[in-house]
Amino acid sequence: MQEGGGAVLEMGGGTQLELAKLHIEKQGVIDWVGGYDKAANILWLDELTFSGPDAKLFMKNWREYEDILLVRKSSFDFARLNNISFEGYKGPTKWREYDKDFIEITPFIPEPATYGAILGALGVAVVAWRRRRANEASRRPFHRRDGVVASLDAVEATAQ
Repeated sequence: MQEGGGAVLEMGGGTQLELAKLHIEKQGVIDWVGGYDKAANILWLDELTFSGPDAKLFMKNWREYEDILLVRKSSFDFARLNNISFEGYKGPTKWREYDKDFIEITPFIPEPATYGAILGALGVAVVAWRRRRANEASRRPFHRRDGVVASLDAVEATAQ
């Protein structure tokens, strides 16, 4: 199957495929369709090569924990990691240890702790902003019913 001038390898629900070599000439696509966490699509590659620095491998429909791309680490050229991109994900492509022989190639996805830190910082910022607004509002002059402009400090002083 051809798509946009490049070959397409389609992985179906729960496909587990081992290839000795996958060579990307100009453009290739791996379409990860139909995987799910109990029957992940897994592709083992003993060797992944590219024809040059402009050759690209696109990951389409990839989902974390449902689709796994494994490459034998002894044969992978880590300088070619940027030749791989994931549809719908921004940021660099990364790798992580899978076992002693293989690496897993994934898009950049922040760890859950990162999301927690971001949400915590956002919560602190909102609380600080609300306190500041409340503090500014209490010092702002206001109009009394008789039309006189007064500040809260002046009204409190006259009330005592």
